[in-house]
Amino acid sequence: MKLRYIYLFITIIFINYGCSQSQKDIEKEKKNEVSKAVKFSFSLERKLWENESAFKTRKQVYQHYRQGFSDELAESLTSYTWTDGGLRATEKTMEPPDTVHVLTVSDSEATVYYRIPTELRQIWQLKKYSIDRLRRDDGRWIIIESNEADTIPSPPILKP
Repeated sequence: MKLRYIYLFITIIFINYGCSQSQKDIEKEKKNEVSKAVKFSFSLERKLWENESAFKTRKQVYQHYRQGFSDELAESLTSYTWTDGGLRATEKTMEPPDTVHVLTVSDSEATVYYRIPTELRQIWQLKKYSIDRLRRDDGRWIIIESNEADTIPSPPILKP
């Protein structure tokens, strides 16, 4: 009888360990997906200029930026990049970060930070770090807010 309880106890431990590992894998995959989305979003300007002949209208430029940014941010980027006659040569406004640190992630929202590339900090007199908020929009992550900071943000304190 005691042996049966020992087997049951061991089985429960293995099941809990497996679920815990599975949850960690899911969390890691979410963070990886968010990190890739941030890098993709900040590569959109470079992709625009690499294929500038494909962008004939303001709407096309806006739709291009909407792949990685909220409506408001995409509109702002479009206004900076587009003039009445077409694309205008501008100073670079974005560059994909080397490393993205995910502070929080859920199924629908995430917060990240990364070091702003030196070239952009020099051109635009930016602070050292960017803290971005993302949300899921039609199955993809988009940046909805971006703020600068002089210091690395503290990770959120999780309540038990």
